[in-house]
Amino acid sequence: MRLLGSGAILREVIAAAALLAEQFHVSSEIWSVTSFSELAREAAEVARWNRLHPRERPRESHLEQCLPGDLPIIAASDYVRAYPQLIGPYLGAGLTVLGTDGFGRSDTRSALRRFFEVDREHIVVAALHAAARRGDVDRVSVASAIERFGIETELAAPGLVSGGAGRLRRLEQAVHAEGHILDGSIDEEAGSAANAAVAAALGVLANTLQVDVIVEFGRVAAMSSCRRSA
Repeated sequence: MRLLGSGAILREVIAAAALLAEQFHVSSEIWSVTSFSELAREAAEVARWNRLHPRERPRESHLEQCLPGDLPIIAASDYVRAYPQLIGPYLGAGLTVLGTDGFGRSDTRSALRRFFEVDREHIVVAALHAAARRGDVDRVSVASAIERFGIETELAAPGLVSGGAGRLRRLEQAVHAEGHILDGSIDEEAGSAANAAVAAALGVLANTLQVDVIVEFGRVAAMSSCRRSA
């Protein structure tokens, strides 16, 4: 297993490697990446040279020299996932990328890393899942890690939460957690008390999540009316 980290998330990668070794008996290499874009640029230049010089001995990029073979690679960054994914086409192994897709948020560092799924626990789960796909560990180990670390598996993907669909999903989950029933619309045949309860719950939760407009395709009018009724 190879764990790549950049920026502040390198500390999480180091901690994840320790968890993998201590709790799951999985060894790993730790790599500090100072620039995914430079690695990708150099690899692209080498690939181009090889393509245009078929009679010459193929050159190896720095990536190929450092990360040969097919050991799974997990790359974690505090940038969007597209940044580490730049190196993907130049690797011979599978690459799993964890990053901070989504709009800006304010919270503690630990909370933000958990929200964007780039904390040490999510890195461990990603590594175990990659190992399970190769048959190196069983899938029970992945499920065990998810339960042990208290990772919520049904939340919307972080990159979607800033959009209407993701926020609506989080609102729905919170409403159900509070014991209310929400099907995405105000039921004209339902009693006014039931509709008022849903509208009130949505209003409180929307204010908590700082949602001004809840949008999800055909649910726009219904959710907007709920928001205005609060």
